Amino acid sequence: YIAQLAERQFTKLEAASDLVDRKAGTLLGFLAIIISLSLQAGLPSTCSYLDKLLVYTAFLLLFFALVCLIKSISPKVKHYDPNPVVLMEKYWQEDLEKTIGTVTSNIVQAWEKNKATYDEKVKWYAVALKPIVAGLFLLASDVLVIRVFGVG
Repeated sequence: YIAQLAERQFTKLEAASDLVDRKAGTLLGFLAIIISLSLQAGLPSTCSYLDKLLVYTAFLLLFFALVCLIKSISPKVKHYDPNPVVLMEKYWQEDLEKTIGTVTSNIVQAWEKNKATYDEKVKWYAVALKPIVAGLFLLASDVLVIRVFGVG
């Protein structure tokens, strides 16, 4: 029963980690498109100080978000215990209760390490969201207020 419960928890954690990876990857692609389109459009030759400030600040925020997203999806080591080979070699002759206790302890340690890895992924993803929103807002402000309405 304990092994089945642990397997279900590892599967849930793995699915949650994959979901964060997919979301971060999607945002990464979206930001790459936004940045490349913005760089291709460029700044007009006669742009104001406010125009430059908005665009450069937006790019800094979006590049920071890119770094955070890359950090979020970068490969991490995952731990899965018990290792079947070690279990067979090391515990084959051991008492069943001692083996179950050791394996359970190893499963708990592996869960804690994997959970810490997942928490780090989520942290970097969450950190990236604020500069994305701010950067997109600044780019939209630049386009609407300065380039369309000519203010600034």
